[in-house]
Amino acid sequence: MRVPTNFNDFIYKDTNGNHWLRFCNSNPRLLIKNANQWLQNCSAESVSPLWSSLWFEREICCLFAEANVGKSIYAVQMACEIARSKTVLYIDYEMEDTVFMKRYSDTEGNLFSFPDNFLRAQLNPFNFSDRKLIAGLYHTLDSLIEKNVIQVIIIDNLTFLTEGDNSGLAISRIIRILKKLRDKHNVSFLIVAHAKRSDTSVPVSYRDIFANPRLFQFVDSCFAIVKSENEKELYYLKQLKSRNAEIEFGSDNVILMKREKNGAFLQFKTVGHDDERKHLFNKKSKNDEWLRHNATILQNQKLSLSEIAETLSISKSKAYRLLKK
Repeated sequence: MRVPTNFNDFIYKDTNGNHWLRFCNSNPRLLIKNANQWLQNCSAESVSPLWSSLWFEREICCLFAEANVGKSIYAVQMACEIARSKTVLYIDYEMEDTVFMKRYSDTEGNLFSFPDNFLRAQLNPFNFSDRKLIAGLYHTLDSLIEKNVIQVIIIDNLTFLTEGDNSGLAISRIIRILKKLRDKHNVSFLIVAHAKRSDTSVPVSYRDIFANPRLFQFVDSCFAIVKSENEKELYYLKQLKSRNAEIEFGSDNVILMKREKNGAFLQFKTVGHDDERKHLFNKKSKNDEWLRHNATILQNQKLSLSEIAETLSISKSKAYRLLKK
């Protein structure tokens, strides 16, 4: 093997004028261009938003939320709207077709009419193998994209796809597959993931992604849907990451939403914006409510102020303030 004497010995130029970096056996691995060429090529490619400033074309985006919050409802809502102008494939590892039908029909049995470009897929129970789920992901999606000219793919959800392996290696393997498909077909991906919040008194963050927080590092954009701790009917959407735009819906400007059935369509309706802190669990106020409630009970039992304070493990002055309120 000849040892290269200068940098040009590492370069291989193909018939299209692209320069490749090659290793030892002259097998090209990396595409090399002048930095100005990269800028010119990128500026020629316009990136349009798919869903507000939350998700752009050719991005791999992540939506996560806790169980029963409605992440699948919101994902279908996104898919339905995007399908009015693009072909969307919704891969549903979550819902059976009977559940899907129940969600998108009214009390009289009328079915919601989705755009023709909305395609939904679920596992074939007669041709399914856990071992081949990730291994065959690339070829399965590659074939579906080419056959149906798909532009947008939503995967619901990641936990099923990883087969219980939430290691960073398993997550990165899936992301590499999606990036390869994105670069080949110019498709956009949305990954739906579970969240597991241990403390609802602190703002939601990427650390709450149940699959693996490293997923946050791999995706281009990310947002979460959270149930308000203080108003039962409210949910809020918080934007956590964006590579193609500034964060618009951060902690101080989360999107407030209500879940409702509009005819035969189950959806989230935006009702305003707010500060996330107003919708977090307030430990101090909740504790005071509990203490006040129990202090009142003890007072009705004719216990003295000192006895109430001792029973509740608080100071006498705090017991006085609670009962005074």
